Amino acid sequence: MAIERMQKVLIGGLWEDFSQISRRLQSLSILHIQEIQEVDGLSQAGREEEARRALDRIEDAMSFLRGYHAAKRGMLTAKPEMTPRELLEYDDASAFEAARQAEELEQQLSQLRSEDLVCHNAMQGLLPYESLDVPVSSLADTPSVVMRLGMVPQEALEGLLAQIGDYAQVERLPEYEKSVPLFIAAHRSQEEDLRDALRSAGFTDAGLSLSGLVKEEIARLRQESQRLAQERDRVQAQALELAVATMTQLQIAFDKYSLLVQREEAGESIRVTGRAFLITGWIRQRDGEKLRELLYAECPDLMIEDVEPEEGEVPPTAVRNSRLLRPFEAVTEMYSTPAYTGLDPTFLMAPFFFAFFGMMVSDAGYGVLLTLGALFFLKKVRPRGMMGAITTIVLFGGVSTVIWGALFGGWFGEELLPALWFVPMNEPIMMMGICLVFGVIQISVGLMAKGFMLIRDGHAFDALCDVAFLLCILWGLPLAVLGIPFMSYVAIVGVVGILLTAGREKPGILKKIMGGFSGLYGLMNYVSDILSYTRLFGLGLATGVIGMVFNTIATMLMGSVIGIPFGIAILIAGHGFNLAINALGAYVHSCRLQYIEFYSKFFEGNGRAFVPYGYRTKYIQLKSEA
Repeated sequence: MAIERMQKVLIGGLWEDFSQISRRLQSLSILHIQEIQEVDGLSQAGREEEARRALDRIEDAMSFLRGYHAAKRGMLTAKPEMTPRELLEYDDASAFEAARQAEELEQQLSQLRSEDLVCHNAMQGLLPYESLDVPVSSLADTPSVVMRLGMVPQEALEGLLAQIGDYAQVERLPEYEKSVPLFIAAHRSQEEDLRDALRSAGFTDAGLSLSGLVKEEIARLRQESQRLAQERDRVQAQALELAVATMTQLQIAFDKYSLLVQREEAGESIRVTGRAFLITGWIRQRDGEKLRELLYAECPDLMIEDVEPEEGEVPPTAVRNSRLLRPFEAVTEMYSTPAYTGLDPTFLMAPFFFAFFGMMVSDAGYGVLLTLGALFFLKKVRPRGMMGAITTIVLFGGVSTVIWGALFGGWFGEELLPALWFVPMNEPIMMMGICLVFGVIQISVGLMAKGFMLIRDGHAFDALCDVAFLLCILWGLPLAVLGIPFMSYVAIVGVVGILLTAGREKPGILKKIMGGFSGLYGLMNYVSDILSYTRLFGLGLATGVIGMVFNTIATMLMGSVIGIPFGIAILIAGHGFNLAINALGAYVHSCRLQYIEFYSKFFEGNGRAFVPYGYRTKYIQLKSEA
């Protein structure tokens, strides 16, 4: 339940041992590599480029085939499991054969699309003249007659006809997309006048290079387009068949080469002399002996030394929590990585998150469904990482929801069993008070965490001024109102303390006094923060009311035999929707209370996450070696 202490280490050895050491470090996954560099050397980009090219080729094939993959892995399908050794030794010949076939199919589809585009464009150019009933070859100029076939904008037609009507023969074809196709014939002596008139009217020449009828060419192009579509369907069917048959092999090969690329990209730069290498990185202090023992077993001549961080250098942050609390690290991770010198808030935040989630759903029936659903997902899919953590949080939230639902008597929107405590809708003031008490408690915990950090860092007086006096007011005022006499004196101590010390760092007496009053005025922010906890009541009330509405509608429908199926459908769909929307709301608003109201009191973020050099896969679930 703390931020791990880190140790910077330097690992050096002969280059001939580097691959062996790199593989061992990757399997250990305990070293956050800062830099890999050689003593004085050449670039070692060759193998990285080779692995990268293979990875890119596999990824391109998967990207192409994914669009045709009808047998995608469902949400409830677990990833295939392999050990790192099995993955790295996987025979990827079938995957690269699939990639080759995918490349050929992609090229064929690209060619077919290009041909179809040419066909489509040619057809679009001919459609305006489909009604032309003479061969295009007969429209060529003669020694005495000039002929033009093309289109003019509809708004320019009347002006053009007025200009050329005296010396040209004009035949109009059916209008096409706000333009009018025209066939124009005129005596050779009028060619220049005709050219000027057509230019001013915005005439567009058809530019046809056919010899026969336009409609015959359109029919041919349509047949060609149909043939291309059939050919495209055939190739896409082959792509679908290939995707279904080989996607798993491609995914395994993708993760295999991902590991190889990660190995080669372990540092910001890898340059080799052929003689020596140095690796600089960070380990958790508790892993120091383990690192030395296992690496020396691989290479006794290796050099491993603890080194002091450079001036201003900040270690990466790694947190350590119990198995029960570990999933809640995801809540903080989505907000920010704790600063190395800060405090890991997980053990302080987790109990509140657990309680708040259940209060905001507050229906025991929904809690049972959430718990069973999360258990099923964890068992069936075995998610890892962020997804696994969030699913486990939902599992805990389901348990909390069952507890609060039983206390408040909520079972699928009805009081099927008597409330073990009270019904919030019947006693809203009491429920509101409980929410506010939770707010005071959590904010107080946040302030005490701040006080602990100040005392730890040698600022005990600041802890007194900035934390203790605030706590006196936060607890003294409400308890004095509730009738505990001496708590009024505690509140007065807090008020006087803030007045005297809030402006202690400001220069001059006047500014110090103003700072004191400003500190008192700042208490309004704490009032606002505490009032934010009334959302616990609001969301819990919404869950119950919406559930009751769906129950009422279903009951009305089920009054007759015909309405029974509709009533059952309303119950299933309505409660499913209510559960989904309120569980999501409970998660989001629980996070919000932590981020805005709680973490703002003490949390120091913007840390650099500890990312050990290890195996990171996308499609394969890695398991430990037997």
